[in-house]
Amino acid sequence: MVESGAINLDLIDSKTLNERAKRIQAEIDTLNDDIPHQISRKHRLHAELLQIFGKFMADASHEHWKAEAMWEYKKSQVELDTEGTGVVKKATALIAAYDLQMIMLEKKRDMTRWKYAIDTTSKLIDSIKKEENVLIMEYYNTKN
Repeated sequence: MVESGAINLDLIDSKTLNERAKRIQAEIDTLNDDIPHQISRKHRLHAELLQIFGKFMADASHEHWKAEAMWEYKKSQVELDTEGTGVVKKATALIAAYDLQMIMLEKKRDMTRWKYAIDTTSKLIDSIKKEENVLIMEYYNTKN
């Protein structure tokens, strides 16, 4: 289950990862921002969340690309089977594949949601690092 110090998330189902993410967030919520070792722990936990979010984004991306392929296939199939001009074929195909396009867009929304979760968590980790450095500097300045 562990490769090079990182958890191989492909071996863990999404429900288990979701539960793990909730437990991590619950622990993060209990940590004190004024205690250096708790800030370090918070940083580590956010990094674990980032890894889980990456797995969810990969899964969502895969689902999006599958949905897009199904939509394109349906459009192409309808265009081939439709008589008439190119405009008529294209319009008929878009109408026939509308439901699949909506599914594809939902999958894209999920993918984008995970992308933003990754981006914001990365920024939060950077912020926590800075906060930790400031707290350590303040600690050393009060000791001198």
